[in-house]
Amino acid sequence: MPTAQKKKAVEKPQEAEKKALVDQAPPAKSAALTMPRFGLAEESRNIWYATVEHGTLPVHVLEESFWSHVARLLQPGDEIIVMSDNMAWRKDVQVIACGSIWAQVVELQHYDLTPAKPHDKIPSKYKVEFAGAHHKWRVLREGEPLKDGFASEKLAAQWAAQHEAAVNR
Repeated sequence: MPTAQKKKAVEKPQEAEKKALVDQAPPAKSAALTMPRFGLAEESRNIWYATVEHGTLPVHVLEESFWSHVARLLQPGDEIIVMSDNMAWRKDVQVIACGSIWAQVVELQHYDLTPAKPHDKIPSKYKVEFAGAHHKWRVLREGEPLKDGFASEKLAAQWAAQHEAAVNR
């Protein structure tokens, strides 16, 4: 019995190019979105707000260990709005992975903000600045904090004027 030998097909250059194009074709159409994968954002993730101390750099919030004290509250998909205490910058991040003492976050957006400036007349050696949600408005004299916790810029400026008058008696 004669044995049949298979001849190896030699591809022509044009056929090889066609085959390469077929291999690179986009995948078949995805299945339609189903109800278990669709819902209100409020039900699928949390949005957190964090105020960081003055002096914390925006790059620090991207480190896993930065979140060690609150990581147990987080879950992948959560968003965190991070605001510096003096409102100089804001960074929005999203949690992509987390454990009990670490969290991996990615930056969504970053904003450099212009700090609030006082509008009332302030004695020359004094400065009034907004120190964040915890310290609120504060008065500095020659760069050193004297008092904080003022509800408004106007109250802090008034206190600075009274303090200067008392010191210069």
